[in-house]
Parts: sequence; C-alpha cells; structure tokens
Amino acid sequence: MSLRAKLKEIKERADAATQGNWSGAVEFLEGPSREDKDFIAHARTDVPFLLEMVRILKKKYWQSHSQHDCNELDKELNSLVPKDGGEYEG
Repeated sequence: MSLRAKLKEIKERADAATQGNWSGAVEFLEGPSREDKDFIAHARTDVPFLLEMVRILKKKYWQSHSQHDCNELDKELNSLVPKDGGEYEG
C-alpha cells in the first residue's frame, strides 16, 4: 500500500466518524485508562488536523525542492506504510 493510499484510507475513516466532541461518549467506556480515553476523545479533531498538516507540508516541500529530493522524501514516507497493509507501530 502506498502512502497516498494509506492517507486516503485514514481520511475516509475520519470523514465517516461521527462529528462533534467525543469527550462525553468515551467517559462510559470500561477498561481504557484516563489517558486512553483522552486520546480517543481527541482523535476526532486531531486526525483531520494532522492530515491537513501533512497535505500542506508536502505541498510546500514539493514547491521548494528538486524533483530528486521530492522522490527521496516519497520513498522515505512510503517506507513507513506497513507492506502487509497492517498498522504502523512507530
């Protein structure tokens, strides 16, 4: 899977998720820690924000660097995407 496909997949999940504040919804989850609940609650706004930052930064990079540099960056970014389509484990 390419980086472009992975970002598209992430954006589609974010777009399909319920809009609005999730803070109240996660309070009733049993099992997750307070920190996990905060992470889940903020994912609704954090993920779209980060996707937009990636889009803007990549566009700016392509506008200000050589084709070779851009191709090298794409290779490096694509290497982050698991080959089997699984999850990134950072």
